[in-house]
Amino acid sequence: MSELEAGRSELTREQALTAYTAGDAYAAGDERRKGRLAPGFAADLAVLSHVS
Repeated sequence: MSELEAGRSELTREQALTAYTAGDAYAAGDERRKGRLAPGFAADLAVLSHVS
């Protein structure tokens, strides 16, 4: 039984990232193109940095 099935309501960072990447791609039926942070996969991700 998973932690969520056992009544716990919080997610780890890893579980949340998986839910919003691989889980979303699976639900959309697009696992071959989306769902991982890897070369060749589509991404809706911006990395911003500010250097003073």
